[in-house]
Amino acid sequence: MLLALPALEAQVRRVEGSVAVVIGADTLAVSGARVVLHGVGRQAQGPLDSTRAGPDGGFRFAFASQAQTVYILSARHAGIEYFSEPIGTTSPGPARVRIVVSDTSSGAPVGLAARYFLVGVTDAASERSVIDVLVLENASGRTRVSADSSRPTWAMSGLPDATTAVEDGTEFSVGAVRVRNDSVLVFAPIPPGRRQVVLSHTLAVGAASLRVPIPVEVPELSVLGEEPGLRVEGPGIAAMPAGQLEGQAIMQWSGRVDAGGSLTLRFARPDRPGPGTLAGLVALIAAGFSVAAWRALRRPPAPAPASPTGSVPSPDGAAALLDALARLDARHKDHPGRMTATEWSDYQAERARLKARLASALARRGPAA
Repeated sequence: MLLALPALEAQVRRVEGSVAVVIGADTLAVSGARVVLHGVGRQAQGPLDSTRAGPDGGFRFAFASQAQTVYILSARHAGIEYFSEPIGTTSPGPARVRIVVSDTSSGAPVGLAARYFLVGVTDAASERSVIDVLVLENASGRTRVSADSSRPTWAMSGLPDATTAVEDGTEFSVGAVRVRNDSVLVFAPIPPGRRQVVLSHTLAVGAASLRVPIPVEVPELSVLGEEPGLRVEGPGIAAMPAGQLEGQAIMQWSGRVDAGGSLTLRFARPDRPGPGTLAGLVALIAAGFSVAAWRALRRPPAPAPASPTGSVPSPDGAAALLDALARLDARHKDHPGRMTATEWSDYQAERARLKARLASALARRGPAA
């Protein structure tokens, strides 16, 4: 005899919010903006409902919240889509959300706030790739757009003499970041805040060093490396105390570098081959986390209480989440330029869901020692 299992009841959730634009010290309501509610779950994902913001910028949604589904809102303003953080579905009462959009300007300044280099180990028979994370910052309060579609919204020359490619973790749409000769160019709107571009520089087998020109000032430049004997040279750069990542010592250098300088990475023959422990950090970068997230991985997992039967507690799942993020990005990387606006929005929402779960898993590891 088969037992009839009761269906999981969906909880009715309400969302109240507003669409606003921040100009200087003023916050102004945006009326008429189209607001879309998206759901991202294991079985289905996509837009669920939409409405127009009222004269005061306000909007409301009521929907059946399903378990294992993350909900996110987007608002379109001046032709650009802006996304909210995932909506909480466990707290009582309506969720309150404010979607901040911005006016556009072709003159909004965009600078380089930080730059990070990740140097892993390799063997003598393998090519070497150095991960280069550029953190762009738009502090103007307006979204930077190009006055001409043929011109980039941001560009930087001076890439090193290596084979350079755009990598997962770049926080712009597929195909919007391109490498030409010794320059990287962004052909996408750049909203207020920070966005990262992730590059890889691949060197020939046996390369002994990599010189990186610094064409613009970098307020925060860091190098993380696990290869024994790695040396970093350049004005403004100093060695910092080594850290730990999954039991492996990670050397680090940091400093502020002026425009016109250069950075030289000098490699030594590694003691062991393989991708090394920095592969986990690269996965975090691909997930959209800043390099600072590696400090969270330094923490040992918080001890979990033993079960009554004495079985071993399950792991926190961080590795599985990293793998899921990598596979998600890989699936979309295979379809450059073929994603619709809805597909791109669903992809971003799914990444937000996985990133939130990964952040929670890292937080459970407890405070740093």
